[in-house]
Amino acid sequence: MGRSNVSVGKMGRDGGIRATPVDHYRRQIARQDSKKEKTHLRAVKMKKESREKAPKAARDMVDVILK
Repeated sequence: MGRSNVSVGKMGRDGGIRATPVDHYRRQIARQDSKKEKTHLRAVKMKKESREKAPKAARDMVDVILK
């Protein structure tokens, strides 16, 4: 009754099992979220840097105009 002389293949008996569709969907969502988070953090960082540099730039412009 056993499977004699039957090729199982490279993956073995359980090697062909893939992730469930729900797990696959969750991974896709996690990837999208991480991409959005990266771009969001980059935008926040640029905004912060521009706020820090703005007073210096304004001060430099006033110095140039007054001199």
